[in-house]
Amino acid sequence: MKRILVAFLILGCAVPLMLLLIQQVLLSTDPGRVSHFRAMWYYVWPAAVFLIAAAGASLPGMLLFLGIALIANILLYGLLGLVVGLCWMLMSRPSLSGARTRSHH
Repeated sequence: MKRILVAFLILGCAVPLMLLLIQQVLLSTDPGRVSHFRAMWYYVWPAAVFLIAAAGASLPGMLLFLGIALIANILLYGLLGLVVGLCWMLMSRPSLSGARTRSHH
């Protein structure tokens, strides 16, 4: 379960950073596709809504909101990883009824 949680926490940080990197590449190569690309962000970076508050902010303000969005996403992915890890642990445990059945044969 710990590995699953750590993997989800890493993804919670890596996904937004990759999205920002891809956005920068799109801005320099095909700026028309950026708005469509950003519309897809919320599926994998739900905390990106915090970036709306950064519009028109100074550089320190933008960095603050970016940090908040990044940390919130890491926490959301961590929560999802915890749920997935618990489900995985429960599904991989041998069932009690199965253990009793095998011991009577």
